[in-house]
Amino acid sequence: MSLSYHLHPRAATHGAVGLLALAEDISIEHDLRHWLEDSTDLYTNRVACDAEISADTLAAMGQHLDNAVSLLPPGSPIDVVAYACTSGTMVLGVEAITQAVHRVHPNAQISTPLTAARRWLASQNANRLHVIAPYEPTLTQRVADAISNELCPLGSVLTFDCRHDPTVMRIDQQSFESAFASLTLQSGDAVFFACTALRTAPWLDALQAANPTVTISSSNHALAVEIKQFLQ
Repeated sequence: MSLSYHLHPRAATHGAVGLLALAEDISIEHDLRHWLEDSTDLYTNRVACDAEISADTLAAMGQHLDNAVSLLPPGSPIDVVAYACTSGTMVLGVEAITQAVHRVHPNAQISTPLTAARRWLASQNANRLHVIAPYEPTLTQRVADAISNELCPLGSVLTFDCRHDPTVMRIDQQSFESAFASLTLQSGDAVFFACTALRTAPWLDALQAANPTVTISSSNHALAVEIKQFLQ
């Protein structure tokens, strides 16, 4: 016996997001779910990558982008495609990521942690930017420079100097708060926790509430804010 059926309207009342998460990343979806609207559809696919974080391994990720994009749901409308790697965006370039996405989803808006961080920073009118990241020092400095470039001066640039992605994801809240406490902050400063592997929800909200004279964000927080702006 064949059954009849009806089709419901598009369920995503706050839009649909295609998320390109790194193969090792177990933080990004948790954090985006915290900051995005509950009714935002989130379609995740993984980008093959090395567990060791370096400029070379990040560059090698580029060869896997096309395949990752192609496996986002091809039959479902996607409003925003988010590539979830801060340092990877810096190494590969926003243009290369945009081209890879638009070959499959030509109408999708493109969000990356780097563009999101700069959009957030530009909206803050900050006096200085302090960056806390897990990468090796040279890569950390490059990321900090890319975020702050022509927007505001850099203050402190701190790193956990952890080069193994699965370990980065296990850095705990106390470590983040200790790093934050080590900064010499002035009113009007901005603090950014760089790397999508850093799980920053929900404690980032409490840290911001406890420090109202500075503005605080992270790769995942800024990415969520940019995605929500695109979905408006």
